Amino acid sequence: MTTYEWIAEGIDVHGDIIDIYHAETAAQCLAHAAMLRAEYPQVDLGLVCDTDTGRSWAYVDADGVLSSHTEDAYGRQARKVPARYQREWARALEGRS
Repeated sequence: MTTYEWIAEGIDVHGDIIDIYHAETAAQCLAHAAMLRAEYPQVDLGLVCDTDTGRSWAYVDADGVLSSHTEDAYGRQARKVPARYQREWARALEGRS
């Protein structure tokens, strides 16, 4: 079984993830990211993919674009991000502006 979950990560000055928020929707992820930005110098947003064979992540780049593929813990391309998550991300960004 494959599941996806949105995440917002609060990252300290050393580059360590200190706080992780898990969300069911991209809009919830964006809303929590705004709160994390008050506490942390860096906040990373993305999508976690869990499968029977492991976990991988797709992050949002500095331009607000969600990666087209997830990567595993070793930086290897793992899975294509389903189009519905790309669309959900785009809608969430539109609602924010």
